Amino acid sequence: MAKTPGEAKRTKLNLDSKDIVQIKKRDKEIKDKFNLPHELYQGQKDFIKDATEIIRNNRLGILESPTGTGKTLSSLITAMEYLGDSEFITEGVSKANADLLKSLYNRTNKRVIYACRTHTQLDQVVKELEELNKYSGMHTSGVVLGSRRQTCINYKVNASKDINNMCRSTTKDRKCSFYNNLQEGKAERSNKNTISIEEAISLGNSCRVCPYFYLKHQARNASIIILPYSLLLQKDFFSELGIQMSETVLIIDEAHNLYSTVLDEYSAGISESELSQIIPVYSEYMNKQEGKRKVDFLELFIFVSGVFEYLKRSTKEDATDTGQAEIYNINRFLIDAELDHINLLEIAERIDPFLPSKVFPMRTDDVENKKEDILRRLCKLVRLLGECDRHSYIVKEKGQITLKNIYPSDYLSYFMDIKSILAIGGTLTQSSDISLLFNREVTKRTYPSVCKNIQVAICSDYSFVYNKRNEEVMRAFSLAMLYYKKIEKGGILLFVQSKSVLSILKLYTARERISNVNILFEGTASMQEYKERLKKERKVLMVCVMGGNFSEGINFSNDLCRVLIICGIPLPKPTEEILLIQKTRGEDYFIDKGMQAVNQTIGRSIRAENDYSCVLLLDKRFVKYKEKLSKWLQPYIVERTSSNALDPMVSKINEWHRMEKK
Repeated sequence: MAKTPGEAKRTKLNLDSKDIVQIKKRDKEIKDKFNLPHELYQGQKDFIKDATEIIRNNRLGILESPTGTGKTLSSLITAMEYLGDSEFITEGVSKANADLLKSLYNRTNKRVIYACRTHTQLDQVVKELEELNKYSGMHTSGVVLGSRRQTCINYKVNASKDINNMCRSTTKDRKCSFYNNLQEGKAERSNKNTISIEEAISLGNSCRVCPYFYLKHQARNASIIILPYSLLLQKDFFSELGIQMSETVLIIDEAHNLYSTVLDEYSAGISESELSQIIPVYSEYMNKQEGKRKVDFLELFIFVSGVFEYLKRSTKEDATDTGQAEIYNINRFLIDAELDHINLLEIAERIDPFLPSKVFPMRTDDVENKKEDILRRLCKLVRLLGECDRHSYIVKEKGQITLKNIYPSDYLSYFMDIKSILAIGGTLTQSSDISLLFNREVTKRTYPSVCKNIQVAICSDYSFVYNKRNEEVMRAFSLAMLYYKKIEKGGILLFVQSKSVLSILKLYTARERISNVNILFEGTASMQEYKERLKKERKVLMVCVMGGNFSEGINFSNDLCRVLIICGIPLPKPTEEILLIQKTRGEDYFIDKGMQAVNQTIGRSIRAENDYSCVLLLDKRFVKYKEKLSKWLQPYIVERTSSNALDPMVSKINEWHRMEKK
């Protein structure tokens, strides 16, 4: 019997009989301790073992495990194992006494922070933790922290486009009855170990208390805090909750998204038109100040005016050139803007964090609230300019400047003392971005897919270089049509490189009046329409764009994707900015970004153990960059021409379909 990829990999360790006995003993201990209703996959057992070792050695673990392998369960078992006996029962004890007992008798300050990309994932994690507690009889506490938008039950506050500032304003002035009730202790104490966003909202409505601040309060004593990425990037978050970093483990789900999230968080931009809206009001407010306070306001005003004049000059210059984005280092920008004499660090340190709401008090008028948001972003720009380093740069385009950073790791320096970090996800083969964020030793591991019904063919008889892409995409479309005619049931997804290429196919199908094939195009058809058409017609050909809505964040499980055809490597457009990053990060950066998109798209076509799919990678460059495809995918890859791959793949899909019906 052939070994699974994971088993083949483990065989190379040459374990002796004692090692094997210890591993089996450890696996049995976990099964007995957690009383799980089913046996863990071997990949899950290996994940828990590796993750535990990574935590013990205070390392950064990059753990690639494809969708459907139970990453959340494995991560939570690892977390609960780490927390160990620091958990104890406080049921039936008053809230005040429970907190006191924890502070007096907890022998450790161990915490686990579990970060997710979406709010849907947050509640999924806490529900799985609740199930683990139920199976094991353990009492590990877990709390979800959601955004104000997700949790606010004050309809006046939630109706505001700038909900964060509206909330700060109303709670500061004690004008929110829900917040006031919570402060007065009117919330019922929950006897549950876990609290989801949904449960907090239900409690908030029944007790008339604020769910957002209720969850923050509960998180102070929770062992596992489940939160969105955005909260990770708030420097004061950990200290506010009394978290001791040296005993805290950070788990990052779908970690391939973290780097871009950090880049976005530590970028800031402003436009000429936006500055023109706030300068008059800011000037009026400044003139009402006195003494040193007025001097502080004046320094910021000089900077704002300088940027405004710079953008006015730039707008005139842009009208005479191509209008493409230009890149400047920070010193060049400050000299060109005639601001090199200003100490931005000092200005940034003296900016009142409540300045925007003081200059533009919160109103029902959205126009005024937008002005406050502009000033808030301007203050952020000044702060980031004051903190910037040699890796920071300015992008100037269409009357706007944006501050960005190639290596944003310095912004995450507050993670330096954290005990360990586990970055988990299904597409982490191109994981250099993650290791750049955290300055510590890295351990990388890959685990096999639980789905064995997958075939991947690299077809080198295609070449999607720029001058041939239109011709090649027509060939790819014809290939997709052949699969449509030959498979018995299911969706066929054809991913092209850009919207312009998609438009070519759209025009072609309209001109040729192709009516005997169910064809849908991203941009004109929704996911719901695709599902309904597939249910009705059994077979649908869907044309999508790499990097578009259908390649990110949407799962194509089961019949939604039986054939996946990817046309070429979706390389980023070689703008001046991309070339700057490539120069700093190395030649592979360009290819890595494209291959990361390919891996993510493939990962969305295989979602569960009994799923099945065939993948065609149409471009001879895939042969050269085969090793950049996800490690768990490697055992299933063959190199064939598209014509040689057709019949074997169709035969396999139809065979899997007939087996599914039995």
